[in-house]
Amino acid sequence: MSEVKNKSTRLLENAVHSISMGLEDFESSESNQRRIISSVRNLFAGILLLFKHKLNLLCTDESLIKQKITPIFNENGIVE
Repeated sequence: MSEVKNKSTRLLENAVHSISMGLEDFESSESNQRRIISSVRNLFAGILLLFKHKLNLLCTDESLIKQKITPIFNENGIVE
């Protein structure tokens, strides 16, 4: 259980950091137009990390968020 909590805490910290960087990039975008792209990317990453954090809180057995996924192919080579 503590491993799931630690992972969830790291996800939340990374989300806050990404969103913070996105806001900083947005504030400096007036002087550098490329910062707008960086801002959107960091905000989007932060929001995704927030969703992962919430999924991690809801599910303690890693069935919603997996580190490694191995696809299973049928005889026709299609992933099942």
